[in-house]
Amino acid sequence: MASLISNFRLSTKRSRENRLSCLPAEILIGIFTQLPSISDVISLAGTSRRLRHLYSDNAKPIYAAVGPRSFVFEQRARQLVVDGGGPGLNEGISLFYLASMGRNWQIIKRAMDEFEVQMKENIKSWKFGPIGPVGHTPRPTPHLTRREKRRFVRSYYTLWSLMRIVPESWDARLKLLSFRDLYYVHELCRLPQSIGREEYRPSSQKREQLRNVFWEHIRERHLTIHGKEVVGRGPLYRFPYGRFWDHWQFLLRMHVCGYTNGSPCTLVKPELWDMSDDEVEIE
Repeated sequence: MASLISNFRLSTKRSRENRLSCLPAEILIGIFTQLPSISDVISLAGTSRRLRHLYSDNAKPIYAAVGPRSFVFEQRARQLVVDGGGPGLNEGISLFYLASMGRNWQIIKRAMDEFEVQMKENIKSWKFGPIGPVGHTPRPTPHLTRREKRRFVRSYYTLWSLMRIVPESWDARLKLLSFRDLYYVHELCRLPQSIGREEYRPSSQKREQLRNVFWEHIRERHLTIHGKEVVGRGPLYRFPYGRFWDHWQFLLRMHVCGYTNGSPCTLVKPELWDMSDDEVEIE
């Protein structure tokens, strides 16, 4: 009896799959593009040979429709695949690399969770921040805020991509980053984790070299924009990951945009501070 029930369920499932596979290609492509996530695309494509081939033949438009709503900072997630030897940005992306993007995102989420645990363990030693408008500013919460998570994810994608490419290509990539992102990723180079689980040890020699290159770009950018050298090692260097914290963004903003002395101080180039990326939703 159990064998009959199992065979009936299997035949019913195959019947549904066969009916779906018999639909016209245009309708099936439309179904693919309306799926909520890439994981659903992978699951649907895996139900039959025809659907796998249909995805492969139409990978570019299907990904263009579903990819942006599936991955946080999708362009950086896609660039990470390219830097790992995957298809170019203007090419279709196979089911294998779609799954790879999903795995990368899971690695970044675990890295963020581990970072938050490390932060909570050390928060007692970070009693006070820099002197602000109302004196010393304590860390308000031991947990990452939603905006801090966005900064972490965006910066981690960038750092991971840079770790995958040869040092000779770093300069061209760093010139495309905003001034504030240079500070964020430079700060993340201190992370005591193996980036993407691809480093042979945390804080490898290549990452230390990259961190120095970031600092040279920060110095050059500051000199070009403000006409003077950045002071010391930059804002919040003494406070671990202080450049990420919401309650210290005002100080980083002053250094990025420049400011005039006075009460209150005035930002010289406020247009350099774009926070739109901090509003991206993180699930």
